[in-house]
Amino acid sequence: MTAIHCTLVGFRHHAWQGTLLAQRLAKAPGSRVVLMRDSENHRNTEAAVACVGAEVVAYVTNDECHRIAAYLDDTEYGLLYGNITQVNVGDQRCTASIEVERSVDVAPAPVDGSFGEWDSQWADLPLVRMGDADLLMLMLERDILSMLHQGAVSTAPLISELDKYLQQTPLDISGEATACRRQIADLLGASHDDTMRAYGQRLEVAITSMGSNEACERTARHISDECPGSAQFQAMAQRHQTISRELLAQALDAFPHHLHREYTLSIPDFVSIAYYLRVPRHALRRFVSCELLLGALTRQADGSGASQRMRQAVAEYVRRIDSCATPQWQSHIDDLWQTLITALADRLARLNGAKDTLFNARLVCMVIGRLIERGVYDASVTQAEYGRRLALGSRDMRSSVNRALTGDDSLRHLVDRLVAQVQG
Repeated sequence: MTAIHCTLVGFRHHAWQGTLLAQRLAKAPGSRVVLMRDSENHRNTEAAVACVGAEVVAYVTNDECHRIAAYLDDTEYGLLYGNITQVNVGDQRCTASIEVERSVDVAPAPVDGSFGEWDSQWADLPLVRMGDADLLMLMLERDILSMLHQGAVSTAPLISELDKYLQQTPLDISGEATACRRQIADLLGASHDDTMRAYGQRLEVAITSMGSNEACERTARHISDECPGSAQFQAMAQRHQTISRELLAQALDAFPHHLHREYTLSIPDFVSIAYYLRVPRHALRRFVSCELLLGALTRQADGSGASQRMRQAVAEYVRRIDSCATPQWQSHIDDLWQTLITALADRLARLNGAKDTLFNARLVCMVIGRLIERGVYDASVTQAEYGRRLALGSRDMRSSVNRALTGDDSLRHLVDRLVAQVQG
């Protein structure tokens, strides 16, 4: 027998979710754990879950699923057994030591060629040039790998580059970036230098949080708020201002795995799926470039009439929960939303009319979540009930309400300021 190791994350989504999660994690070292494939995961066919005491409690982290799947396939019953050895309560992640009968040769993860085919088919479509920050990240990836392969230790130049890399790496969800993060983390973890191993631990935390709601929201804000304002996008939009919107829509509809539909419904959900699918960097850049350009051209064509219709649609949408306003806000709720809609008009239109709406319903639900925290809406009403009232067709928005602007400090502060302004 020999042992392999893997990281377990996502405890808050399974049997250990809730207020006792920290206590359960603290007691987890030494617990027997069983791994098996997650047959319900439609985003990653190699996904695996971890069970403790006959309860599903966590996932194997995404970048380790391919290796674990190879070992699971090498067993008779599709199960692996081991013990939890280390726990990081703050980051809600564990390390597990898994017993295996023999070492298995793990083939490289299969590459989905459909993305490359799409990129080649639509090679004439606009592509935003990489900015200085993106070029710097490519240089950092290659330079850090080069130094680590040469056995570099914690020199000032290497530490400086690692700090910059750790700051920016969560924004790159491409397949190449995912593979590179894993390489760098493994090399840092195998170093004999204490400082390098500490950086390896920091990168491991960043890797395991890549698919979290907070990380996906951050990357989505980068795409929807920061990228359109970049000099590279503005220059591309100027060059292609006469391109056919129908052609852009046709190309985006053809993007594999229905990711255009996901992007239209929710950019954070698109980020999550694209990350798990390991979309190649070049195809991902072209796809996002076309999405942003289509949105800009559509807003330009629609003009102020569409903006007014969008504002009216938001007002009608939030009236579904008027009865949930707390007594002190019953007479002010309309004024508050008119103020919010005016201040957030640009962001509310960012999705260019998501399915069944003329506005960014996810953003509205996030604002509602913050208003619940601020006492504008009744906190005793369940999230499920808010979701039921705000459901759009078959799409339940309660998860968005529950996020309550987590990780978006600037938007949270704006909402707080406007609440105080109307209240005062």
